Amino acid sequence: MLHYDMSQSLPSEEEFYSRIERGLSEFPQLAMRVPTGYPRDGNARLSPDASLHFEDYRTVRFGHNLTLPLALFLIGSEEARPEAQKVARHTIGRIEEFLSRVGTLSGVTQVIEPLWRSRFRENDAADPSFWSVIALADRTLRLCREGAEIHRFESPTGTGNKTADVHYSLNGEEVFLDVEVWNAARGETIQQAREFSIRRAEQKASNKFSSLPAHATGVVSEFCFPALDSFDLIASSQREFLEPFPIHSVPRCRGENFLFVGVADWNGQLHEVRVVDATTEPLPLLPEARRRR
Repeated sequence: MLHYDMSQSLPSEEEFYSRIERGLSEFPQLAMRVPTGYPRDGNARLSPDASLHFEDYRTVRFGHNLTLPLALFLIGSEEARPEAQKVARHTIGRIEEFLSRVGTLSGVTQVIEPLWRSRFRENDAADPSFWSVIALADRTLRLCREGAEIHRFESPTGTGNKTADVHYSLNGEEVFLDVEVWNAARGETIQQAREFSIRRAEQKASNKFSSLPAHATGVVSEFCFPALDSFDLIASSQREFLEPFPIHSVPRCRGENFLFVGVADWNGQLHEVRVVDATTEPLPLLPEARRRR
């Protein structure tokens, strides 16, 4: 679990802001896109009291929950645990790489806005918006490596005012893709876990892709954190769980599963978060309980 790591006391207001600014300075692409004045002023101003108070609730439901200000604070703080800094720097680095690759395309700022629009209230402790941005960045970078042409982000799908996260072309196929994060993937059997995932993808496809252009395909990318009570099941059946699947309820749509994987040392200290798909060699997964040590 990542947290504010102060040796004696909570930071002063100036320390709070200066550490976030120091962390942000390591990521010039991201710094160009946060609202003017962030984090001290402007329409995305952070409240030190609210942000620090949110630490009491942030991991109540999901130990992996993270926010942009926390990650930047850790990166910019000399008092933060080195392991926590490493995880934060690696994670924000994915966003920076994403922006470096596709930062000039239409809609790119819109898809990362949840990083600074997220609220810091008790009822928002399960908000997956931070990891949704990480998932989108990872999926886009994978597409770039595969040779896809990324057209734009937040692209209208033809269903009312609905938009897809990514609009791209690859191997002659035009695709509208939407990313979803499942904070606690679970099931009593691996087949049940897959069925739950497929139903989530079907619901997303029905909401977003019911009126796609006739020549286009819809894809739902489900990024999953295994729930603790289903952790061993999913860890032992990664390949089966991650197998792509058709979405029969919506024409020309398919789904794909990914897993967020915690990479840790022998005693469970988290150092990195990776993404695993059906083509990745199985990796040992880190259960939520060990993250909390």
